[in-house]
Amino acid sequence: MRSALVVGPYNARSSAERKKLVDAWVPVFAWELETFGPPAVVVTVGNRAREFLAHLERRHRVDLPAAREHIGHCTSVASRPAGKVPGGDPAREEARGQRFSEIRARANAGT
Repeated sequence: MRSALVVGPYNARSSAERKKLVDAWVPVFAWELETFGPPAVVVTVGNRAREFLAHLERRHRVDLPAAREHIGHCTSVASRPAGKVPGGDPAREEARGQRFSEIRARANAGT
């Protein structure tokens, strides 16, 4: 799921308001699951995406596979340090891209 909302105004909304926006995606998500079947793996990008996915599962009983992967949002990797490694470190950026590739390869292989 992806929504084209401008970050500033979106972040200014309360958590309850943001969850209402997530709720609006339920019919689309249900249609995708019914039409295409469950995904091999669910990948969340960023902590909010992970929180909203949990909200969908709890509130709407969306049934998703147990295979989960989480990847930090690009702004987090670019701007926040990870331990002693500074934000924006090229190796971290490369590792994030590599992680996407590994997840895709495993999903395509069905593992």
